[in-house]
Amino acid sequence: MADAEQLHPLQTQFEEAEDEVAALAAGAAPDAAIRAFQSILAYGGNLFFFLAIKFFFSFFFLTSAGLHAAKEDAALEQVQRVKEHAVYKLAQLYIQFGREKELATLLQSLRPFFATLARAKTGKIVRTVIDMVAKVQVLDAPKALQLQADLCLDSIEWCKQEKHTFLRQRVEARLASIYFQQDKFQPALDLITELLREIKKLDDKQLLVEIHLVESKLHHALRNVPKAKAALTAARSISNTIYVVPRTQAQIDQMSGILHAEERDYKTAYSYFFEAFEALATLDEVEGLKCLKYMLLAKVASGGASEVNLIINSKQAMKFIGIDLEAMQAVAKAHEQRSLEQFEAATTKYAPRTL
Repeated sequence: MADAEQLHPLQTQFEEAEDEVAALAAGAAPDAAIRAFQSILAYGGNLFFFLAIKFFFSFFFLTSAGLHAAKEDAALEQVQRVKEHAVYKLAQLYIQFGREKELATLLQSLRPFFATLARAKTGKIVRTVIDMVAKVQVLDAPKALQLQADLCLDSIEWCKQEKHTFLRQRVEARLASIYFQQDKFQPALDLITELLREIKKLDDKQLLVEIHLVESKLHHALRNVPKAKAALTAARSISNTIYVVPRTQAQIDQMSGILHAEERDYKTAYSYFFEAFEALATLDEVEGLKCLKYMLLAKVASGGASEVNLIINSKQAMKFIGIDLEAMQAVAKAHEQRSLEQFEAATTKYAPRTL
């Protein structure tokens, strides 16, 4: 941890900007906080000068000048780190206050800053900002998805100009996933097919898992279950040879459950949904609830309707109790009593909640 004397002025400016954010809780306008973070991102304009100084000293001097270069290096890293945090804070403010136009141009305004960063760091920032757009509460889901798609398309064009292949491939994979959510299945499949040709040559296993998973979802949406199973098998086979993050593993398990349910193997489907739910319950409340509903429907379909209440009252499921689970209970009760009338009443009353 740096001493107070070594603290970069930009870090102090960042802390002051966070104070402006704290003031928003009292009903203050966001403009001052937004300007504060924009000022941090504008600091120094282009950092190429600092990079040149660092290179010069480290290459030509070994003693005191070398120590000076090390200090310059530490200062540069601190500036980049503070700016990265400022990007996320600024994006959060745009999201919180519905500034979608500013959010849409944020990545474009950051391109001079990206030129000073390692490409992996640039990729992380771009993908994080794109994912953050989904959290814009003032936008309905279709508009938020379209904004994400527009950001992806713009970033892909920039990546092509900069010959940033690594990032382009990941943004294209994200775009395919967004197209899937927009029900643009054929454009998504075309994009995935082209991506697979590229990625297989590079043997990027992590990305291959993600792409095959999206491919499986697309084929399932197009009612091509054999191809959906083949894509999922490919994703699972590769995932067994590498480490995949818990969210991705949960998505693989959930998709396995869906495909087993398509084949009316509800007991196996339930076991996959259970595995997925255990992970998603702590990672993503929306996906966790959806997976829990799949799990309960699989239990009902496999003849275990009497166990639904027991599952709902379990420790992990308790936090999801609400109208969605009431719908599942109503469906289970109708099945248990073999009452078509109760089932129709439940599906009519809870129509949006039974899916």
